[in-house]
Amino acid sequence: MDNFAINIAFAVNNAIAFAFADIYWWSPSKQKSERFWPGKLVAAMGKRASELNLDTRKSKKAPRNGELLYDIGFLETNDPKHRDRLDHPRQKSSHKRVVVALRSEWNPNPDEILHNFRKLLVANSALRVFVFCARASETCNIVLNRIAAAINDFRDDSHDDVYVICAINAQKSYFTLLDSTGSIHPIFDRDNK
Repeated sequence: MDNFAINIAFAVNNAIAFAFADIYWWSPSKQKSERFWPGKLVAAMGKRASELNLDTRKSKKAPRNGELLYDIGFLETNDPKHRDRLDHPRQKSSHKRVVVALRSEWNPNPDEILHNFRKLLVANSALRVFVFCARASETCNIVLNRIAAAINDFRDDSHDDVYVICAINAQKSYFTLLDSTGSIHPIFDRDNK
């Protein structure tokens, strides 16, 4: 695995863990809200990208020159300061590479979660991040196993793929680092908080 991707994985993991650390104290309506969760995630990722001196692109509310196939992307650009007054990227800001491609799914249905995850399989980025809502720990484990199997079944030439999978629920959050075979990397485990 690429050390650069692993370092970014830890930074992203920590940002997500912090953003959802107080979920237990959220009101029941916020815990079930498919609108509140993405806002927390976008804010955390924007801050982390800025700390890493990377440009952030969000798929929603972005002008056509900033739209991505993913919910959030961290990009290396020729100059991350090429932003307009609304903080959207300007046309003259060219992309060098996608460092992080992030997808999220807030519908707790396991089939919807897996469908949304599969979009990351074709991402050309140093790190692929998937965040999903799991209403129960049992569902979380089932989905994590299905994601690992999907990665293993996907045939690609790259053996350096790095995936951070984050399962969020009100009781406990799970963070897993998977490699290109769908195996859990030893520096992460499923039970860290």
